[in-house]
Amino acid sequence: MQLKQILDEIIRIGTTYPEYAIGSLIPILPLSIGIITRKYATKSSRLILYFVIFFIVTDIPTWITTALDINNLLYNDTKIYSINIFLLSVYFLGIKRSSDRIVLFSFLSIMCGGLVFQLFGIIEKGKYNWINVLLLGSIAVWYFVRLIDYPKIRDLLIYPFFWFNTGILFYCFSTLLIYFFFQFSITPDIKSHTYFLFRSILEYLTSVMFILFAVGFWNLKKNAQIKLK
Repeated sequence: MQLKQILDEIIRIGTTYPEYAIGSLIPILPLSIGIITRKYATKSSRLILYFVIFFIVTDIPTWITTALDINNLLYNDTKIYSINIFLLSVYFLGIKRSSDRIVLFSFLSIMCGGLVFQLFGIIEKGKYNWINVLLLGSIAVWYFVRLIDYPKIRDLLIYPFFWFNTGILFYCFSTLLIYFFFQFSITPDIKSHTYFLFRSILEYLTSVMFILFAVGFWNLKKNAQIKLK
């Protein structure tokens, strides 16, 4: 298939399933704002920005393989694993106590182990992705409580990582409910209608996460100005 045919097929898929196009284009919003406010970037915001870039880059093969009618179920499930591992790694920047870091390392080891088992066919593709989401969501809840009790934060609503964490928290517990419903009720056949419905819902929920990331990047300047006062 020639490049023009691939592009035409990608456009056709994007117009037929606009939720996929939205899910792929929305990350451009936080990426743009993150680049604009890079002067005020923190370590965590830089890592979130790298995650956004990672998400965009790894999304390209999904479109290409779909246009070529290549089964990309394993790739997409591996991508979901990688997304959760990347987001969990962000929390290492804000955690100093050794006991807390041990918990993070334990969660990270479980995720990485699950990824390896999936790649080697030891466990069913995508069957246990919900465990990663649950682990990541647990850390997001714990960190949310910590943010509320942190005395040095003058205004929580303009604190960038509040929005980053809220985005991750929303993504985890909204998609977890969808996972429980679909993952234990249907066979993950990439050509089935219910699978496409499952993926469509996840696209919208992931889009909300990136919108919240954009709000976090937007507040970088305000947060920096408050620190100077």
